[in-house]
Amino acid sequence: MATTYTNSPSTAVPGQVVGRPIRLPAVLVCGSGQVHCGWAVIANTRRDLPEKMAAKRKHEESCQGGLIVVTR
Repeated sequence: MATTYTNSPSTAVPGQVVGRPIRLPAVLVCGSGQVHCGWAVIANTRRDLPEKMAAKRKHEESCQGGLIVVTR
């Protein structure tokens, strides 16, 4: 069974993948906050990708988004 891709979610049918395929190697960076905090990781293979994407989500949960927090 072939996988088909679409960039239009409104026209997607069951079994289609919405979006474009991730090209490898993939560089994943933190997307949390307004300022990049510097966290980045590279997924070199398809087997690495789910693990690295999970690590990215876990990092983003606690990331301050590059903000400097000053306490007294």
